[in-house]
Amino acid sequence: MSITDRIGAIARRARESRRRVWSGDGRTWVELRGRADDERLDRIVERLQGVPGIRWVRWNASLQRLVIAHDAPAEAVLEAVREVERACGLGQEPFAADPPKHPGDTTARTRSVVRAAANVASVGIGAALGVTGERPAPMTIDLAALSQALENLPAARRWIDDQLGGSRSDLLLGLANSASSALARGATGQAVDLVSRGLRLMEIRAQRDAWRRREPELGGRPEDHPSVATPVGERPGHLPRGPIERYSEPAAMASLGGFGFGVAATGKAERAAASILGAVPKPARVGREAFGATLGRHLAQRGVVVTDNRVLRRLDRVDTVVLPAELLRPRWGELEDLLPLGNAGRGEVQIRAHRLFLPEQPDDARVEGEWALLPVDAPVGGPRAAFAAGLPGRSFLELRRGDRAMGLVAVRPVVEAALRALVAQVRRLGLGLLVCAEQADPVLWAHPDEVVSSVDLLRRVRELQSDDHGVLLVTVGEEVASAAADVSLALHDPSRPTPWRAHLVGRALADVELLLEAVDAARRASRQSAWIAGAEAAAGLAQSLQGQKYSTIRR
Repeated sequence: MSITDRIGAIARRARESRRRVWSGDGRTWVELRGRADDERLDRIVERLQGVPGIRWVRWNASLQRLVIAHDAPAEAVLEAVREVERACGLGQEPFAADPPKHPGDTTARTRSVVRAAANVASVGIGAALGVTGERPAPMTIDLAALSQALENLPAARRWIDDQLGGSRSDLLLGLANSASSALARGATGQAVDLVSRGLRLMEIRAQRDAWRRREPELGGRPEDHPSVATPVGERPGHLPRGPIERYSEPAAMASLGGFGFGVAATGKAERAAASILGAVPKPARVGREAFGATLGRHLAQRGVVVTDNRVLRRLDRVDTVVLPAELLRPRWGELEDLLPLGNAGRGEVQIRAHRLFLPEQPDDARVEGEWALLPVDAPVGGPRAAFAAGLPGRSFLELRRGDRAMGLVAVRPVVEAALRALVAQVRRLGLGLLVCAEQADPVLWAHPDEVVSSVDLLRRVRELQSDDHGVLLVTVGEEVASAAADVSLALHDPSRPTPWRAHLVGRALADVELLLEAVDAARRASRQSAWIAGAEAAAGLAQSLQGQKYSTIRR
C-alpha cells in the first residue's frame, strides 16, 4: 500500500469520529451522518417534528446542522435523531470529514487538550530518557527533523492538509512531533507548543462562552435558519503571501541546501539535521498562531461570535476592504438652507423648521399642531427646482401649515466623526476601499476606489482574489459573498436574516474598528515572527556547518 493510500485510509477511519453536538437554552444543534439530499432532509425534519417533546426542527444549511427546539432531555432528542437516520438509510454513513465550523463544537477543544497532553508527556519522557545518560540513536534526530519539516514547511503541510483535512492533520502531525521530540530529548520546542496550546484553549473557551450568550439572539427562532445556502465555489488560487509566506518558502529551500552542506562538511546527517531543525518556519507559525488566539479571545470577550477562527490567522494577508453603504451612510443631518413658499416670511419658516427638525432623524416626518415637516422628493420645475439644483446631494423637507405649503428646507448630511475615523484608518493602513451600495451619492464622501452593487458583489470579490488580493468584507446582515471573502465580519441586525455565512458576527461599528486595528497588528506580528524565524535559521545553519554537538542541536 502506498503512502497516499495509507493516509487516505487514516482519513476514512477518522471520519467515523463522534457526532458534533451543541445544546443550550432548549435547543440542540446536531450534525447528521452522510450527505443527505433535500428529499431525505425533508423526511428527517418531518419525522422529528412528530416526536413528543420536540417543538420545532429546522435545517441550517449554512452551518450544516439540524437545529431542534425541545422540552425533552437532550439525550432523548439525540436518540430520536439516531432512529430517524436509520429509518432514512443514513445509519451507517460516516460523518463529514471537514464540515463547516460551528462555534459550539467541542472538537477543537478536545484536539487541543490531546496535543497539550502530548507536549507534557514528551517533555516527561525526554527527561526520563535523559537521566540514563545515553545519547539517542542518530535516527531520532533525523525523525525530529522530518516531523518538524512536515508540520511547518508550507508545501509539505499543504499536501498533508489536502489529504487529511486541516484540523486532523494538525493533530496527527503534532502528535508525531511530540513523539519524535521525546525520543530526541528535545524539550524546548514542546514547551513552546504547550504555551501555544494554552493560548488556543483560552481562545476556544472564550468563543464558546460568546456563542452561549448570543445563540438565543442569533438562532432562537425557526425563521433564523435558512434551509438553502447558495454555493460560492472555491477561492481562485491561494491567498496572497504575507511576511511569513515570503520567509517560509525560501527558508524551505535553504534548509535543504544547508542539510546538504552540513553532510558534506561533517559527514554526519545527525549534525547536519540542525539546518532543518533551525530553518523550518516554526517560530513564524507559532507567532501567528499566538496572535490569532489572543485576538480570538479578545473578540469573544467583546461578544463577537467566531464561526471560523482560521480567518484570524489571515489578517496579515488582507489588502482590500469592502464596506457596506448602510455603515457609511450619514445618519445625522442639519438644516442648510430654506426657500419660503407663497407669502410666508423667511423668519417664520426658519423658526418653525428648526423647532420641528431632529438632527438624529433628518428624514422623519414631524407634526406639531397644525404645523408639519414632511420628506419630499427632489422638486421638478419652477423655483423649487432651481433651489434644489443649487444644492446637489441634499434631501428635502416641506414645511406645511394645514394644507398650505410654507417652505422648502434643504438638509445637508452630516458624517459622524466615527465614520470619518474609520475611513481614515483604512487609508492609513494602505488598504484598497470598495463600498457596496446601490446608489453612489450617499457614500462618495468616503472617496472609495470603487462602488459595487450587491448583485455584483460576489463576482467582484472573486475577481479581486484572482488578482492576488486578500479581501476583508464587512456587511450588515446576511450576504452570500461573506462565504467567499477571505475574512468576513457581519453586524447582526435582528430585523434581518442571521448572517450565518460570515466568519465573524458582531454588533457595532466598534467591532469593525477593532478588526481593522487587528490587520495592522497582524502585519507587525508576522514581520516580527518571520524575523525571529530567520535568526533561528541562521543559527541552525551555522551549527550544521560547524558540526555542533548533539546537545547543542537538541536545544
